[in-house]
Amino acid sequence: KEREKRKRNRNRKRRREPERFPTEQKKRERKRNNTKMQKTTGPNKKLKGGTYQEQEVYNTVAEVADPQTHRDHEGKPTYVDYEVCCESSYPHFEGKSFKVRRRYNEFVWLMDVLSREIVAHRGPIPVGPLPPLPETESLIGWFNDERFSPQFIEKRREGLQKWLNRAVNHDVCCTSRALLSFLSEQDLSQLMKQVSGSW
Repeated sequence: KEREKRKRNRNRKRRREPERFPTEQKKRERKRNNTKMQKTTGPNKKLKGGTYQEQEVYNTVAEVADPQTHRDHEGKPTYVDYEVCCESSYPHFEGKSFKVRRRYNEFVWLMDVLSREIVAHRGPIPVGPLPPLPETESLIGWFNDERFSPQFIEKRREGLQKWLNRAVNHDVCCTSRALLSFLSEQDLSQLMKQVSGSW
C-alpha cells in the first residue's frame, strides 16, 4: 500500500510540472504556428509577453520630369527647371501629393542641407551618405551651351530623379523639414537664405 501511494504521488507531480523539454513534434508545431502568424501580419515586432505588433512600412516615390528651358528677352537660354512630383505614405506628408518646379542649383542646396543633417545624426545605427548629384557640364560646355542640349538635359533629369528617390527614402533625410519644403513649397528662395545664413 505504501508503494502504491508513493507511485500515485509521483504521477500527480508529473502532471503538475510544466514540460521542460518539448518533443520534436511539438517544437515543429510551435515553429509552424509562429511562421503562419508572421506571414499573415507582415513585418512584425515582438513585444513583452510574447505578442506581436504589425510594423508600419512607409515609402515615398518622386518623379523628375518635363524639363523646360527658360530664355531671356533676347531669346538666349538662361536656365532649365524640372517638374518634381512626389507621393508619400509618411505621416508628416499627411497623405498629400506635391508638384513643384526646381532648378539644378536648388538640388545642390538640398544636397548640402541633407548632408549636414546626416553628419549631425547621432542615432544608435550609423547611416550612409547620399550619392552625389549628377555631374555639371564641363568648363568648355559652359561657353558653348552644352547644358542646354536635349541629350544633356535628359541625362541630368534621369540622374536627378534617381538621386531624389534615394534622398526621400533615406533613413535620416526622409523626415527632414528641408526636404519636405523642397517637395512642397513653390518658392524656396526665402528658406534657402535662412538656412544658408545659419551655417
